[in-house]
Amino acid sequence: MTQPPFRRDVEINQPGIVGARWWQDSLTSQVSRRKVLSGMLIGGGVLTAVALVGTCGSAMFKSNPADDAKVEPRLSLDMQREFGWNFGAETENLTFNGVSTEPFDKTALVRMAKELTPSRSENLPGYVLTLFEAPPADRRTVPAGDSSPAVPLRDVLTPIYTADMRAAYLRGQSLASLFVGRGTDIAIIVDLPGPESVAFAAGAAEAFDIVFAIDNWPHPRAVVPAHLTLASAAYYQPRLVQAKTKRPASAPPMYVLDRARLSPYTDEATQFDNRHSAKIPTVARLKAIGIRHVLYVVPKDVFDSDLDDVNEPFVAYAAGGVDVKLLGLDAFTVTAATGGVGDVAYYGSTADTHEAFWLDYPWAKSKKGAVKGAARLGPSYVPKLRTTEFSKAIPSPTAPPDARPRPANFGYVPVMIATTGVILGSRYSRSGSWNRTSWGSGSGS
Repeated sequence: MTQPPFRRDVEINQPGIVGARWWQDSLTSQVSRRKVLSGMLIGGGVLTAVALVGTCGSAMFKSNPADDAKVEPRLSLDMQREFGWNFGAETENLTFNGVSTEPFDKTALVRMAKELTPSRSENLPGYVLTLFEAPPADRRTVPAGDSSPAVPLRDVLTPIYTADMRAAYLRGQSLASLFVGRGTDIAIIVDLPGPESVAFAAGAAEAFDIVFAIDNWPHPRAVVPAHLTLASAAYYQPRLVQAKTKRPASAPPMYVLDRARLSPYTDEATQFDNRHSAKIPTVARLKAIGIRHVLYVVPKDVFDSDLDDVNEPFVAYAAGGVDVKLLGLDAFTVTAATGGVGDVAYYGSTADTHEAFWLDYPWAKSKKGAVKGAARLGPSYVPKLRTTEFSKAIPSPTAPPDARPRPANFGYVPVMIATTGVILGSRYSRSGSWNRTSWGSGSGS
């Protein structure tokens, strides 16, 4: 039976779709090779035919679109939104420490972005919902060179609950108790490891308007373990939603960051760079909503513990008339339950030193009888400008957060791009068609 000639009806050259051009070339070359090889065998030139097979095999290898592809950096978050949260690692799993055994409504994951918004409209501009957009998101486009099945993040995410989260929650409650009826002109910026930041905010949520500002997605090879932060948010989601109905209308804002956002990144061949910088309000924005003081919550009472991406904004705060002080989480002591009462945390060491918070941070009046505790470094913190990857020549107190420079190679992933401009997939993807050739194995993946 005579095989009809191959005919191309459409040429496609859209992102995420391999054009018909290279596919046609591949089929055409295979058909012509079969005809030539048949003629050689009929003529008795067996040895010549064998040599030709080697030549044809090499030509077939060259038909792979990745043979002419190049590696270029692309924003990691853009690639995840287009090609899936696990771009380049579709067959790999997430690891969850401290998995919760409590009942869990998985359908709530798709409502996170809406349910965890701030209560006050004036705080909405500071809300970064990026992390919460990941669970409901579906892959928009299948990478041209990698057709691995896509599993939505919502199908693999599970809540976690750890001892560190529990301690952070109690300390958040303790701070909130100090703000009842006081401190409405104070903004809190929580900069703890992601799961603990979420837990601290959940503990304080009845006294503060929680404003999440975490700007990345999870990934199986992520530098920043954002899946643990998201898993913590899944655990506390019911608590955070309920707290909205109890907090006062004048509740000051509490901005929630993930301290792991600037984690070291060393190997682009095996790590996925989902780092991001803190998106916190400008001094102009803070003053517009009546904020005169900022309390920066960090893991320990160490004077120089402001991360590089907040150093310059804090200097701008101080220059613009907004006082900035530091608070180590270890300033709160967790006390074991006694007499059937649940565990609590106090500023200082006991209930007697708790009100001394307002002696160390004299932004509001303390109640009578406050006992001064041990001296701490946080209250004497004054931001000082230093040279960092995020530095600008002249700090500008009115510059929007997005105007801050992005360091070189920060938050990017190397991708394979065909000569047509089509994205084939992540360079280190093990399931991509190019990684089943010597080209892929020679690319350092």
